[in-house]
Amino acid sequence: MFHNKLLRRSLALTTALAVWLFSYIPIAAEEEAHLSFIARDIYINGILVNNYELVQPFVIRQGSTYVPLTPALGAALGFQMRLDKEHRLIQLRPVAPSGQTVKEADLGCNLENQTGLPGYDYVVAAVEEFDHTEAAALSAKWRQIVDPVIWSLSGLLEAVANQTAAFTPATEFFSLGETEILFVGEVPYLPLSAFRNSAMFGWDAHYDAVTGLYISTDAAIPAKSYYSATNASYIEGRAAYIRGVRPELSVSESYYYEYLFRHEANVYDVDQDLLMAVSRTESSFQAGIVATFGSIGMMQIMPRTARAYGISVEQLKDPHINVEFGAMYVRDRLWIFKGDVIKALSAYNQGVVIVSSGEYKTGYAEKCIYNRGVLEGWLSNRGYSHAFETRLAADAVRASAAEAD
Repeated sequence: MFHNKLLRRSLALTTALAVWLFSYIPIAAEEEAHLSFIARDIYINGILVNNYELVQPFVIRQGSTYVPLTPALGAALGFQMRLDKEHRLIQLRPVAPSGQTVKEADLGCNLENQTGLPGYDYVVAAVEEFDHTEAAALSAKWRQIVDPVIWSLSGLLEAVANQTAAFTPATEFFSLGETEILFVGEVPYLPLSAFRNSAMFGWDAHYDAVTGLYISTDAAIPAKSYYSATNASYIEGRAAYIRGVRPELSVSESYYYEYLFRHEANVYDVDQDLLMAVSRTESSFQAGIVATFGSIGMMQIMPRTARAYGISVEQLKDPHINVEFGAMYVRDRLWIFKGDVIKALSAYNQGVVIVSSGEYKTGYAEKCIYNRGVLEGWLSNRGYSHAFETRLAADAVRASAAEAD
């Protein structure tokens, strides 16, 4: 018993000293924090979550991944959150993950970046049960510990040694800097590392530059074990094809373009390879190109057409907006012509009225279909995957990881 008590006190002293030293590191006050959308796939316990389908997405800030504390993500990741603005307290209670994906809207945030504000003076506590009175009292003690104005080093060590600021097994405070707790509107954001470092949560995370972010909330399953060699092959193949057409593109740019085509194909229920074939036919994947007759970008959209949808010329030069508009335009023409690909693609090129009149040429559509065949043949000849997994079952995950190694 004496040994355990001494160990607990030693750990408390070490933590207190680290917190005291950290509090004196100069940190520039931030009024706004730029949060970048993660244009990669995210897997929670092997289940794909499309980041663009979240109203509040996962983001990157200064190289760190941030998690939005929303009810939908809480269900998937296994936490409940209570926000107490009066006491500037965020309580997180571990619960069993739902085992389901999260989809709040087809275009929840639509790849948009966020702007956050630091949650100054907020305290984050992991709790076994929500207890406002106890948590508020403990958070007040925690603030005393981390406030260098109140505590000198000697005073801090004395307080912890005498257990006047003791911790309780039912509550764990996250050691976060004052600018690490962010708010986007009313939604708190915390660094993923806070959950990884938490004794109560103990998540594991793995980031792969090709396939994206993997999070495991089960301590028995490393996040890296969810790596999908099948999905890596799918993405790498299409990105390599894009670079083959446009060799000046970096690997990162080609991965981003592949993500755009896959994202918009999913949203508008259009075949990704067909969408890529249209872009190959129109512009050879050139994002900023302006044709002599005025069409712009990856999907060669006419400014007057885009203007009817409230999209400017400058916006059309953004590859995301351009591919999004092109996917929507192809989808609508497939619907108008009841899935007839030749007519739909002809209408994309020549207009619905001309195709409806029967006085149209099929050469453009046939070229697009030919380019889709070239793409699919190119992928097959090099052994790239044509399948994409959205659920990684435990046995399949471990097999994929073993094959990748």
